[in-house]
Amino acid sequence: MRSGDLYQTGGVMFGDPIWLMLWLPGLAAVWLFTKRMRLLIVLAGTLVGGAAIELIFYPHYAAPFTAVLLILMVQSLRYLRVWAIRNLPGGKAAGRFAILAVCGSVIGVGLAAEAVRVYQGRTPDRIQAVNARKGMVESDLLANHPGRHVIFVRYTGTQSPHEEWIYNLADIDAQPVIWAQDMGGENGKLVAYYPGRSFWMFEPDVDPGLLTPYHD
Repeated sequence: MRSGDLYQTGGVMFGDPIWLMLWLPGLAAVWLFTKRMRLLIVLAGTLVGGAAIELIFYPHYAAPFTAVLLILMVQSLRYLRVWAIRNLPGGKAAGRFAILAVCGSVIGVGLAAEAVRVYQGRTPDRIQAVNARKGMVESDLLANHPGRHVIFVRYTGTQSPHEEWIYNLADIDAQPVIWAQDMGGENGKLVAYYPGRSFWMFEPDVDPGLLTPYHD
């Protein structure tokens, strides 16, 4: 699962993780011949190690490491160019061609992969938490059932704190739709407190778009 998280992180940061292939050919040379660059390699390893121990990993956790990966990529390309000049027939022309060929291939594959994601609607801006539908649930309820309401939320699984449904504005009593935790028999107190409202049961772990009438 964490490998998938890191792959998604690479997609958010670089458009496609295949960009990271640019610095792999010269990574060994960076480690062997440039001591001051070793810290960056250690930091990149720290990113992976830190990601491995996180219970939940989000792409923005890796934002501070973007500069590290870009520096390693550029330095690796420099070593690749020097190697091509020294070892391939053609000298500087060969070095320039090697860099252009590698970069062109990676850019082409990356753009193709991104085009597939755009076509399938899997770009990062379209990936949202389930509770992003909360506003839609409220608007649909008010459109189909004008009036004032209370929605009891019943969680049936392990809930991520980043996908919380139950929150209201400061003046709770003035809201047309109030969200409340399902407390079983204790719900009757809230029903008595809001006698003019309609009450609904909502189970987001079962169906994040279904409201059923609540009967005390």
